[in-house]
Amino acid sequence: MLKQADAKRYLSKLGYQPVMLRKWAEQHLITPVKTGNAQNAPVMYSLVEIKQLIFSIQTLQMIR
Repeated sequence: MLKQADAKRYLSKLGYQPVMLRKWAEQHLITPVKTGNAQNAPVMYSLVEIKQLIFSIQTLQMIR
């Protein structure tokens, strides 16, 4: 699991815009998990989900 800031940093390192994290979550392609009930509780993302989604995107680009 990665905090939201770490997930955005990971996407940037791979050449994706950090805003894609929010767009993918809105499209239910990845699942954000809020770790507490507080308003400022950290949002976590699964690194495995992110890697699987990126692999799927790259595979689709190769097919086209």
